[in-house]
Amino acid sequence: LACWVVGAALGISVRLCPQGSYSTASGQTQCLDCPMGSSTVGTGSTASSDCLVPVETLSLNGVSGDEVAVTVAEPADGYAYFLRVMSACGDSAATASVASASNDTNFLIDLADLPGGTYQICWCVGVPPRTCELQGEFGINVGSIAVAGPTVGTEQTCVRDVVCALTISGLGLAAGDEVIVAAECGASTAVANGTLASAASSWQVDLSVADVAPGLHSLCWCRGACTARTAAGTVRQNPATHAICI
Repeated sequence: LACWVVGAALGISVRLCPQGSYSTASGQTQCLDCPMGSSTVGTGSTASSDCLVPVETLSLNGVSGDEVAVTVAEPADGYAYFLRVMSACGDSAATASVASASNDTNFLIDLADLPGGTYQICWCVGVPPRTCELQGEFGINVGSIAVAGPTVGTEQTCVRDVVCALTISGLGLAAGDEVIVAAECGASTAVANGTLASAASSWQVDLSVADVAPGLHSLCWCRGACTARTAAGTVRQNPATHAICI
C-alpha cells in the first residue's frame, strides 16, 4: 500500500496518500497530485492510472448560437462530472462555455457565445475541496468540438447610399447562411439583411435602400432561418459620398 512517511520526534508517522494524489512506492516522503481536473476514488492510490478520468474521447460538431447534447459515462459513487468547452483546457483566461447537466451523464453545451472555430472539451471531477467552478480546474482534455460560425472582431467600413461588399470569415460557413446588419445581434429588427452568396464568405449589402444611420452597427450571422444570431463583427457606416470597404 502506497503511503508517505513523516518523521516525528518520538517515531515515524505513516499516512496514506490523500484522495486526489498517489505514490508509486512505499515509504516515499511525498505524494504526487493527479492532473488538474481528475482525482482518485479514495486514499492510498499507488499509480497515476488511479486518477479518475473519463474513458471515452468525444468528437462533436455544432453551430454557433445552438446547443449540443452530449452523454458521458456514469460517474463513480460520490463523484460529480463537469464539462466545459474551452479554447485551452486548464487556462483560466480561455474562451469558454459551461455545459449544463440535466443528470449525472447528460449535458447540454450552449454555443451561443462561441465564435466559429475548433475547441477542446474539458473535464473536471468534483471531489471536495474541488468544486469545478473555476476554469483552471478543467485541466483534462476529453475531446474536441468543431463550431461552425463566424470569427469575431473585424470592423468593416461602408458608406451610405452605395452597395458595400462585406466579408465574413469563420469555420464551416456556407451559401445561404443569413447575414444582417442590426443595432445588436439577436435583435428582431435588421437595418439590412441578406444571405451569403457562397462559402467564400462574401456578402453585398445595398445601403442605398437601407435606412442605416451613420455610426457603428453589429454584423450578425445565422445558419438558416433563425432569430438567434451570432456576432460576426461590426460595420461602421460613414455619411460620405464615396465608398470605402475594408
